[in-house]
Amino acid sequence: MKKRDFLLLGAILLSSQSVAASVNSIQPSNNWFVNNFDFSANTTLASNWMFRGISQTNNGPAVQGQLKVTSKQGFYLGSWGSNVYFPDAAGVTTSLEINYFGGYTNKINLVKYDLGVLHYSYPQRLRVDFTEYYLNLNYKVFTAGVSYSGDLSPAKDTGVYYFGGIDYSIPTGPVFKISGVTVGGHIGSWEFSKGNNSYTDYQAYISKALSKVVSVQAAWTDTDGGAHAGRLAGSTIIGSITAAI
Repeated sequence: MKKRDFLLLGAILLSSQSVAASVNSIQPSNNWFVNNFDFSANTTLASNWMFRGISQTNNGPAVQGQLKVTSKQGFYLGSWGSNVYFPDAAGVTTSLEINYFGGYTNKINLVKYDLGVLHYSYPQRLRVDFTEYYLNLNYKVFTAGVSYSGDLSPAKDTGVYYFGGIDYSIPTGPVFKISGVTVGGHIGSWEFSKGNNSYTDYQAYISKALSKVVSVQAAWTDTDGGAHAGRLAGSTIIGSITAAI
């Protein structure tokens, strides 16, 4: 990653945390925005950035951050950024990813749903940008979702990603006395309309909340190989630490 990209990503991370902290510190009774919107931000340091089982950082570390605003009615907007490493044959390396997303979340009885759109942006290489439309569902410890994109570069391929998973917060008691521990995982399948690039990815994780702000996680990811076999898509262990407000 070039120096200017580190500076840009660093500015995003610092501003996301400071903006959310500043807004949330305002007295609700004196501010219409704070009364009607929730602001959140997080910063993550990870040993690898694995997206659907494939490393986006050439198996190197990642610095990531997010800023999100959510209305009391369930509408939300946000942005997320990370360093990446995508070299091409021409010697141009894409080293920055900035995503923009928006949607609506609510629930029907015990089923929570999240419907939205996510744009993947690579400022140094605009021709690989793409957009996904997604629907995620959550029922107790179970999660499932589907995402669709019709403009996957460079061939403008159509892709549909399905996943199902579990996220379980272990309750403390006589046997398990450690609080703030969550375990989970998912199985996903990314299906493409062109070529033979479709594949399945797997993930399992355990996380521990160290405080109301800081948490750590260890995760394992893998894929079934296919056209994505290789060192960027093999069995991988990732460690990360996140600060969220």
